[in-house]
Amino acid sequence: MPASKPQPNNSFKQKVLSFLKTDGLVVAFLLLTAAILRFLDIAGIPCGLFPDQASHGLDAVLLSHGLVLPVYGGDEGMFVYFVAIVQFFFGTGIWQVIATSAALGTATILTTYLAVKEILGRQIAFLTAFLLTVS
Repeated sequence: MPASKPQPNNSFKQKVLSFLKTDGLVVAFLLLTAAILRFLDIAGIPCGLFPDQASHGLDAVLLSHGLVLPVYGGDEGMFVYFVAIVQFFFGTGIWQVIATSAALGTATILTTYLAVKEILGRQIAFLTAFLLTVS
């Protein structure tokens, strides 16, 4: 018999299909719940910006006006770039900073779930995702 070509047993497509079959509904439910909790009454809670958020918003405004700050002195530089992108599309305001934070917080649940599942297993990953959802 001629030797057949070895098939990759962990292709990306197989991983995605496996995820959707086994964990997809639970993780989707957690992400939907997290999005609802984070975006519900986003204009009223909290009533304004904390100093860190205000600083990130101002840095994003400076960045969008051409003043590039390559070193942020400990600040979250990537977050400032995300806020600048949101401000580019939706204008400058308080809700842009808060919505960016809420969206990235929701996305953190999925990325953390996937990382913890690889390292510690499925049950710990579900627990971690649940705790991030309600925090």
